[in-house]
Amino acid sequence: MQNQQVGVSSKALRCGWSNRILVLATAGILFLTLYPFRLEYHASPPGSASPLFLGGGIKSAGLFDAFLNVLLFVPFGFGLAEKLRERGKSLGFALVLALASGALFSYTIELLQFYIPQRDSGWEDVFTNTSGSVLGCIAFEILGKSLLRGLSRCQSLLETMLTPRRTYIILLIYFALCCGASARLQRNTRLSNWRPDVLLVLGNDASGKFPWKGTLNAVQLWDLALRKEAAQQLSAGQPVDTGNPGLLVDYDFSAGPPFRNQRQVSSELAWLPHAPVAAGSGLLALDGATWLTSPVAVTDLVASLEKTNQFTLHVLGTPAQGGGSEGRIISISQPSSFADLTLRQEDANLAFWFRNPLSANHAILSANSPGVFTAGRTRDIIYTYDGANLSLFLDGRQQPLNYRLGPGTALAKSLRTVRSGELEGYNFIYYALVFCLPGALLGIAARNLALPRAVAIIWLAGGILIPAIVMEWILVWTSGRGFSSDHLALPVVLALASVLWINSDYACVRRENSRASQN
Repeated sequence: MQNQQVGVSSKALRCGWSNRILVLATAGILFLTLYPFRLEYHASPPGSASPLFLGGGIKSAGLFDAFLNVLLFVPFGFGLAEKLRERGKSLGFALVLALASGALFSYTIELLQFYIPQRDSGWEDVFTNTSGSVLGCIAFEILGKSLLRGLSRCQSLLETMLTPRRTYIILLIYFALCCGASARLQRNTRLSNWRPDVLLVLGNDASGKFPWKGTLNAVQLWDLALRKEAAQQLSAGQPVDTGNPGLLVDYDFSAGPPFRNQRQVSSELAWLPHAPVAAGSGLLALDGATWLTSPVAVTDLVASLEKTNQFTLHVLGTPAQGGGSEGRIISISQPSSFADLTLRQEDANLAFWFRNPLSANHAILSANSPGVFTAGRTRDIIYTYDGANLSLFLDGRQQPLNYRLGPGTALAKSLRTVRSGELEGYNFIYYALVFCLPGALLGIAARNLALPRAVAIIWLAGGILIPAIVMEWILVWTSGRGFSSDHLALPVVLALASVLWINSDYACVRRENSRASQN
């Protein structure tokens, strides 16, 4: 099928790139500066500067951070200058508007960042971002015409080549490669690198360096992820009849010693370095001088968890201290301090870490929950891991713990140190990398379709939805987690947004084509 836009003027091909560059630059700025998109409108401390003054200070950022802030706004200034110049505005007007728009945009972002706990606001970012907007305007004057000419030629070539059939063949090969790469990356979420020669320790880790003070009522560990409803009921102290499938560790300390596991895995615990003078009966009291450990390695426990790639950890206990306390409540570890899993108290905070290829080495993937512990207050804690997602239930309520491990995390780790607070971002970026390009190609190919609009929509949906379903199935099969509608909706939305983005020049091209035909 012939391209309907072959032979149009170069101005018609170039005029729409201002829309694309501006949209892409704005979306990139908002994502990189406002992630994780959670605002907390807390009151300012007494005596602090008004948020309108961005905290009243200058951030102490290095030269590299300043360079990145300048670079971030260069595409925005470039796209704005292109839009203004194509409308016949002067260079001076474009520079002034780039300066004003960059400053206002940056100030608005910094004001919003004041209410995002993970972000810092400061005037330095406003200055550097504004400079980037102005530099982008200047860059357009120097390089804009030649760059847009090259982009327009590529667009024209694609429109000529991308027939519907060729597009589907290209996408079939592309998604086959992406699905294979995604499966390989997703395998990094499996519990595949646990050491079998580890001990189960309560009140410390196997090295004996991190004692915890408090009382334990019960400890349970399953080799599966409990359903949300069951986990909420169990952490609320309500009886849950699960039929005990997958329950490997079940210590009830209310009956007193000997502390024997009712599931016959790592059966009996022993005191280290010696038994307390008066162990007594009732709940397990840990004073920091003694703790409990399995006498032999829990090889069978590790093997079961690695096989299912899932677990649920239930701990009911009371800390002896709030602030100023640090210790391991539960640990699966070696005397050399090597650990497969740790549940610990850090001051009043609860922290949980478990080993997999993503969380070990060059990663800060501890799940931290602030303000959980108060001296003498009993807490019912449940962590569940379904092969990719970690959830926390505390006293009958699910906590806002965004701990999702996916192919995006594995890809990010090959480039940088990954952090638990950025996991959602890795997921978003990965799906954008995989699905935005196909969306753009489908958007270009759709221009060659001489079909009714309803049929064209079905054609587009098939090219986006089917690959998204296949990829989600592959990730579920690789990790063992459940099917997620969120993971299915995100790539579809990103691909459709790319279709709209690549066609954001449609009205402009039609206008210029009409003018060219009249001349």
